[in-house]
Amino acid sequence: MKNITKVVYPFIKHLYSSLYNFLLPVLVHPPGKIYRGAFYTFTRINIIEFLESWQDKIHGKVLDVGVGMWEYPRQLFADRCEYTTTDCFEGANVDVVSNIHQLTASFSPSSFDFVICTDVLEHVERPWIAIKELHSLLKSGGILLLTVPFNYYLHGNEYVKDYWRFTADGLQQLLVQEAGFLQVTIIPIGHQRFPFSYQIIAQK
Repeated sequence: MKNITKVVYPFIKHLYSSLYNFLLPVLVHPPGKIYRGAFYTFTRINIIEFLESWQDKIHGKVLDVGVGMWEYPRQLFADRCEYTTTDCFEGANVDVVSNIHQLTASFSPSSFDFVICTDVLEHVERPWIAIKELHSLLKSGGILLLTVPFNYYLHGNEYVKDYWRFTADGLQQLLVQEAGFLQVTIIPIGHQRFPFSYQIIAQK
């Protein structure tokens, strides 16, 4: 029996290691599908559906932080509110170029009803400062709509690096203890203990 174990155990361990190394890149690089006539990753589809669930609730002044080239939120919200976009790089879809660590240098504190920040925080060098800035821009009772990846592939480049992954506990620490949000809802996307990402609703 011991001789069999000596042979079988290393084989199983090698097989597990091989499968893990093969499957892990697939698991953390979520596949996509055709969605409304265009190809999106499942992660992007989840963000689209998250934002659409707020379409009828969005009002007043709205700031979309780190919007990049993604034009869909503008199409979704622009006719319902005073919608402004910002990013650290110039672009056709960017209204104001700003630094997320110094947003209050570009925008007045307590001036927005909603702030949107989708899959940006992992690219931010000092997210604890960025979260405080996002909080500062909101009016009392204002809402931050935030998404962050967790079990997700590295997707930085020479211009925008990939620094962080956040757990639900880490997000709670940043949003409540560091920034001072009064009410926070954190929704895991995927398996609760192995989520691809989180959707967060935080009220000031």
